Amino acid sequence: MVSQGDFEGKTIVVTGAGGGLGSAIVALMAERGGRIVGCDQSAEALTSPYIASCHVFNLLDRTSIEAAISSLLDKDGVPDILVNNAGWTRAETLKALTPDRMEQELDLNLAGVMSFADPLVKAMAARGSGSVVFISSV
Repeated sequence: MVSQGDFEGKTIVVTGAGGGLGSAIVALMAERGGRIVGCDQSAEALTSPYIASCHVFNLLDRTSIEAAISSLLDKDGVPDILVNNAGWTRAETLKALTPDRMEQELDLNLAGVMSFADPLVKAMAARGSGSVVFISSV
């Protein structure tokens, strides 16, 4: 059971922080003492008063991901917790799942997520501590 202060002094990176599930994660972690680093594809999505630091990038753009990682580590340091919540599907039915759409969704939900997570996980490992959560809401 999570209680008040469980994340006190912890820096928590939440991707997809501006969406419905992301906003709930941000609020929950912040209410329990975490310092929230919110990440999303638009600055307009990152308006929660619980977010201490914002980073905007596109999981389909490797250059954007690399810049965000560099900025995040410089500005916020190595996180204690990484919550990979970003992702989506546009193929609502099997009929809608074309080869092009499938490739784009794999690029976003697998390759993009891992491209963002990998350097942060390595930084946590080098430090000797950290936790990573992958959420699939697609």
